[in-house]
Amino acid sequence: MTNRQNKATLRNSREISVRYLLCAAPEGRVSRKRCLTHISRAILSTLFLLAVVGIISPIISMPAATANDELKLGESDLLTIGSPAPALDIQHWIFDGEGKYQHIKKFAEGKVYVVEFWATWCGPCVASMPHLASLQQQFGDKGVQIISVSDEDLETIQEFLTRKTPSPQRETEEGNDKPESKPETFADRCKVYCLTTDPDGSTGRDYMEAARQSGIPTSFIVGKDGKIEWIGHPMGLDEPLKAVVNNKWDRAKFAEELRVQQEMERTMQRISLAVRRNDHDQAITLIDQVIGKIKQVEQRLQLLNMKLQILVTKGDVAAATTHLTEVLKSLDDPQLLNVFTWSVYEMSESTEVDKTILGVAATSAEKAATKAEKELKGSLLDTAAHLHYKRGELDKAISLERDAAPLASDQDRRFIVQFLKQLEEEKATKK
Repeated sequence: MTNRQNKATLRNSREISVRYLLCAAPEGRVSRKRCLTHISRAILSTLFLLAVVGIISPIISMPAATANDELKLGESDLLTIGSPAPALDIQHWIFDGEGKYQHIKKFAEGKVYVVEFWATWCGPCVASMPHLASLQQQFGDKGVQIISVSDEDLETIQEFLTRKTPSPQRETEEGNDKPESKPETFADRCKVYCLTTDPDGSTGRDYMEAARQSGIPTSFIVGKDGKIEWIGHPMGLDEPLKAVVNNKWDRAKFAEELRVQQEMERTMQRISLAVRRNDHDQAITLIDQVIGKIKQVEQRLQLLNMKLQILVTKGDVAAATTHLTEVLKSLDDPQLLNVFTWSVYEMSESTEVDKTILGVAATSAEKAATKAEKELKGSLLDTAAHLHYKRGELDKAISLERDAAPLASDQDRRFIVQFLKQLEEEKATKK
């Protein structure tokens, strides 16, 4: 998937889960580093909108923020790391590893369980199924049982299981995709682990609601002592599951990591509330209070981007310019700088952004391009061209796109050429 394709996808699908987008990226086509770089430049500009309306927070799915939610998140009965895992009361066991696994209610001491929540309508859930099957086959003989729980009616699940799965693709030397094997049904794919459904929703309440988890798929690892060891996306199960099985898992360390994550989620909800109340000063204060605690680069960049958007919306050009200048000076990595400067352009597509702010971003992208390697250099010049275009500097934009085109990858070059043609046609009409 190219840089431009990701931009278009995200503009047309604002509610996509960021973590699913990352795990579903076509890593077999391009290197992981390049794939995530292309994706990140496109997605950062959407994160502000998603977080403000309560669809997501960075990396974490979260519910729309309300005052009641903030009270709930502070309750002492939160299901978290080290909590005893609730007993299961599942109505329908559809698959059980072809008879290999018991239909349990209580967790057996000395065994490890994965309790995962999914739905047939959830794309990321369906995309995780092959991974869950693989993990069950890998760890089944080591005392691991994977149990996937939906809350849909039995007929819905049974109909879903008859569907054909997308055929795995392999790329030929000629560049064409061909199926690797015969199509299989979802039943074929899932039969090696426990696939269940609990239409009354009691299991979901005991786990998802009790842990304040709002997004699916979500997995819980239940350790050998029957306590919760890990909570997260099933695509991230590998390392914690291996560590738990081998008695090398640091429960206390992950509990602290999750505590920080949950604190971030609560802060995002409060920021969301402040923005929706047009209390821009409160939102900025909250961002400033939490920004120093954030270690993950993606989360930190999102908060910095949010602050910039709030300042722009507030109409404080001087503060926005100062903030942007400080952020860009702090980014030594040209890839991250490309992400942030592109987000300024995307912001200008939906919000009026002062030319001074656009100019700071454009100048920074051009400067970074002088130190970047070939394809990244082309991408930075392309970013600068778009920013200069938004400033009304058509000739400068054309010049930069002409420089960017020969540096870009074959896939991205055609989009740059297309934009360059648009610019040149616009210039011709002004003569």
